[in-house]
Amino acid sequence: MLRLTTVLTFFLLFACASPEVVTDPFAHISDQKVVATLKKSFKTLGGLENWQNKKELHYQKHGKLILESGEIESDVVQQHDYYFDKNPSINISWKQDGQTHKIKSIDGKALKNIDGAIDETAKISTLNTTVTVALFVIDVPFKIMDKGVVLSHEGMDTLEDGQKVEVIKAVYDADKNAHHTKSDTWWYYFDAEDGRMVAYFIKHDGRYSYIKNLSYTEAGGFILPKERGSYRVDKDRNILFTRAEYVYSNWKVK
Repeated sequence: MLRLTTVLTFFLLFACASPEVVTDPFAHISDQKVVATLKKSFKTLGGLENWQNKKELHYQKHGKLILESGEIESDVVQQHDYYFDKNPSINISWKQDGQTHKIKSIDGKALKNIDGAIDETAKISTLNTTVTVALFVIDVPFKIMDKGVVLSHEGMDTLEDGQKVEVIKAVYDADKNAHHTKSDTWWYYFDAEDGRMVAYFIKHDGRYSYIKNLSYTEAGGFILPKERGSYRVDKDRNILFTRAEYVYSNWKVK
């Protein structure tokens, strides 16, 4: 009996000394309606844990910037390559005026080359912002989970095409959070039926932008954007003109 008691005591001490740590990724979000909407969305899109554990992400992005007059401001095809495992790095490359441009970011520090030579005219701050924004827009809605973002569920809304959506408001404060590039307010729109993120509306620098996923594709077990439209809008989200068109292809997720 004494031996059995000793064994049980040892087992209990070991269990108490080595508890299984279970981290709730939603613990910092106080609005439970936000949590429910995000969980539904992540499940539809391929899973939060799966996304966080990806090792590589590759895609081609064809972007057109369009002026209010309808004139094409730029038309560029970029290759994006992201490595998240050992030696994390981000590479963005494209052809322009017969030259090869490449931005490479390691440990949050970006440099730009043109035909293999360092571009001395490129500002480091601008390059870092370019990389951060490129990763952010691909990382949403999973990126909404970042700590420091003030989230609130704003109820239901109807988009211009009649689609019913749930709305999550996100407030970013660059003064309080070093990883926020700007103090902007975003509204994310999630399909009322399956939860996938379909669009977002941004108030920044006194202007309003509206970005919408127009079609989707699948790769690596995830639902990913295939076409996006970016629109200049007024405060009521009325579309004034198309600012950009994006087509994503050759997705690879490892």
